[in-house]
Amino acid sequence: MSLWKRSSQQSLPPSAVSQGFMSSSLHHRLAVSSSPAGLFLRPFDDSEGTYEGSSVKISWGSNPAPEAASDWKEEAESVLVVDGVAGILQGPGKHAYIVLIVDPTVAATLLDSRKSKILAVDGLVALPLSSHDYAHAAISKFSVKQAATRRRRAASVSTAGTAAGDETDETDETDSDSDSDDDTDAGTETEADARPPSIKPSPKRPFWQKPFAPRTATKTPAPAPASSAEGASTLEKAPTPPTESASMPLPELAAAATNPSPVDLEGERAAQELDGKVLAELLRSLRGMYFSYDTDITRSLQHKYEQVNSLSSSKDNGGGLIEPNPTLPLWRRADRRFFWNAHLMAPFIEAGLHSYVVVLQQGFVGHVSILLPLQSPTTLSATPPSAPSSIKLELILITRRSVERPGLRYQRRGVNASGGVANFCETEFVVGATPDADRLHVSSFVQTRGSIPLEWGQSPWALKPAPFLARPMEESLPFMTKHFNTQLKHYGRQIIVNLAETTGKEAVVVDAYREGVKAMGNEAVKYVEFDFHNECKGMRYENISKLISNLTDDLEDLQSFWATDDRVFSTQSGAIRTNCIDCLDRTNVVQSALARAFLNRHLVHLGITSQQEVGMHDGLDIAFNGLWADNGDAISREYAGTSALKGDFTRTGKRNWRGAMNDASNSVARLLQSTVTDFFRQAVIDYVLAVNLNVFSEFAERLETSDPGQILRLRKIREEAIETSTSQVLAEGETKVAAWTLLSPTEADVVRSPKNLYQERILLISNKAVYSIEYEYNLQKVVSFTRIPTGDIVSLQIGAYILSALEPSTRDAEENYGLLIRFRDHSATERIHTYTIKSFKLPSARSSSAAAPTDSSSLPVDESKVRFLAFKALRRDAVRANDGQSRIIDRRETSSADGGESGSGKTAKELVKSIVGVLREEGEKGGATEEGDKWVVEKDIISLAESRAHTTIVDRLGRSLQKAIWW
Repeated sequence: MSLWKRSSQQSLPPSAVSQGFMSSSLHHRLAVSSSPAGLFLRPFDDSEGTYEGSSVKISWGSNPAPEAASDWKEEAESVLVVDGVAGILQGPGKHAYIVLIVDPTVAATLLDSRKSKILAVDGLVALPLSSHDYAHAAISKFSVKQAATRRRRAASVSTAGTAAGDETDETDETDSDSDSDDDTDAGTETEADARPPSIKPSPKRPFWQKPFAPRTATKTPAPAPASSAEGASTLEKAPTPPTESASMPLPELAAAATNPSPVDLEGERAAQELDGKVLAELLRSLRGMYFSYDTDITRSLQHKYEQVNSLSSSKDNGGGLIEPNPTLPLWRRADRRFFWNAHLMAPFIEAGLHSYVVVLQQGFVGHVSILLPLQSPTTLSATPPSAPSSIKLELILITRRSVERPGLRYQRRGVNASGGVANFCETEFVVGATPDADRLHVSSFVQTRGSIPLEWGQSPWALKPAPFLARPMEESLPFMTKHFNTQLKHYGRQIIVNLAETTGKEAVVVDAYREGVKAMGNEAVKYVEFDFHNECKGMRYENISKLISNLTDDLEDLQSFWATDDRVFSTQSGAIRTNCIDCLDRTNVVQSALARAFLNRHLVHLGITSQQEVGMHDGLDIAFNGLWADNGDAISREYAGTSALKGDFTRTGKRNWRGAMNDASNSVARLLQSTVTDFFRQAVIDYVLAVNLNVFSEFAERLETSDPGQILRLRKIREEAIETSTSQVLAEGETKVAAWTLLSPTEADVVRSPKNLYQERILLISNKAVYSIEYEYNLQKVVSFTRIPTGDIVSLQIGAYILSALEPSTRDAEENYGLLIRFRDHSATERIHTYTIKSFKLPSARSSSAAAPTDSSSLPVDESKVRFLAFKALRRDAVRANDGQSRIIDRRETSSADGGESGSGKTAKELVKSIVGVLREEGEKGGATEEGDKWVVEKDIISLAESRAHTTIVDRLGRSLQKAIWW
């Protein structure tokens, strides 16, 4: 069931309802305190210094769940006042943190009747939820620091007097203090006394001075807190776990030292380190977030107007500046495409704590006010003798980045199977003016940008890599169609403005894009090409006006949303979708030019300017350019890691060599990030947004992450491989019972490949036999298979199957589990399919001739031997299903190949045991004998100790070098 629907059906205690937890408005400030019972959050009135209502308690542990709590009577040792909750991070190493918003700044004031504020997330604090001691130390540190900062701020204000620059100096001092973790300049002796002692690891001693003691099962404590002011984060080292000093006889000590510890302390430390890195990257990633306490900022003005119309029985329901569904919680009103912390907020949503759920939106929000001198009298009202000489304009720019295909440049390109595209942004440009009396006119113009909706990519190992098609256009066409159908539903008519190169290395993608749009044959989608680099080469950026002139009629047809509080003059009937390759630099320049054309036209409609006036006034021009340049820089930092290229033209309207040199340095910085840091950042994004909850298992193996589209595609390929294999290998009269894709050594009768070569094999169980099938995925054919009658199975062995001890994910016995099938050679057969070199035409997988290869041979088997087949469960992936409900599901890559239970989120151990259940049932039917429970033996296939012994020093050094390079 969808998280959104499931939470609404959960019953809350009567006290929670009566205490306002179902309220639609958010608590503006919260007091955070800790006790041995848990972490407490309580609404706080900052002006009065009093608590409001009851608190929420989060119990300590690795899987914390918030719940409504009765009034907490204990006195808080220390209290931290925050401005909201960003969510709860459940780390891949099972350490949990609550992420809190501190000191947000106002990014924009909306033009509704309530003057709603949009706040920018500038500071974050993360508190560990594993123990009271660590949370208390963190709260004490941050509360002391917060109090000192406020005192310095108050002192600066009181001594400012009439000095001109005091306000700026005060702001700079505050910012620098909040960014630093060193409180030596924080002031008083009282503050130093209140500060908790620093947590430091015990000093190292020479090995001859250390007591000889066995490794204990002491659990490694959770990491200390982290904080972030502007995306930068700091982590304090946790203390080293103590070891028990032993005073036992030497033989017992020696025996204890040689026995493996039941707890993998090395794994615990590695899990703690990974969680700390994920938390630090999360705090940096949340720097471009915005939220509001009382209004939905994820929807445009026209979208809200359409919602109000759909809910109202009357077509004329008044003006267009009304907030729809004001009684619903904000997270229920939000557009899920732009709800970035939905997964982090899931514990609060499931607990029904709606007034604590802050909806974070990534992108950009900017607001400028400008006094525009009037060149001519207004035409919307009679001109009095004392006509105003100027009019105030409010310019608000809001860009919303989508979560449907999240990721970084080079890591995520193109379209996925659900029609989501990389770096998709909805940009709304809002203009407010009062041209007649006190009547506010608000106009909104929405544009979109997004990656070319084909399956394509680029290598991260070059400064300007050539794009390539990952799949032919015909295979991507269904996904492109799905993407544009979604855009038509949300925005209406689509005008595509493609700014990529029509010749050169970008042409391969552009040509396929053009052909794809033509193949769709949708009259509501118009395709326009403008080779930006060719048209504007030599810094001739004035040629952009050619494109705007060609789109003049389209802009007139699309119109814009224009309304007052009691009337709607026009609505926007479509959107211009602009793209280049990155959808950053060229796209932002053209989008700003389109917004400029809209603004000029709207000022004429309001009667503020006339058709004869050329361009905009200097003050308005500077404000407009600065707003769009800041927007381009923000989106570029979030997708590519640097400020936008060509930003000098957007900001000043001119292009010079200084800007070109700045672009060159940014390009080099982008190259370094794409080849060094983006791999781990992408893994964190996939994890935090619940795109792939087991992404770090893959990252530990390959130091990079797979595109979720590749995971889904592999699942489909494996399903097709099972179907093809079933049709080719089953003898007449046999029927398939179940099948899985598993990992197996390439050599026979071994559990560890001498050459370290493993392959995916299909384990197929029929009503008469067990098949181990080698399948060639590229050629879509069965290469070889071994058939074992179920009656010849001697025994089954299940247990840990650990091939590497270098990473926590590869040491986890629950996720590294395997199966050995021991069998007699009495009736087992092996068949190898070979094809002559001259025969290039492969038989169809669906034709009857496919089951009869060109050359096949049955190999006799020695009946005196008992052989075995070794299988290891594949890595599990948690993938979000895009079925309209935003469900978060946890399933194995083998999908329906495991007998229809793939969506149950089984661990490797659970999957292997389900295979054993099917084998046991079919073995009994086939006459396999069992002596009690000896037919199934549970014993490690390769234990952790054996794997560690097999791991060479070269492997460890190589892995350490890789981690040093990438992390």
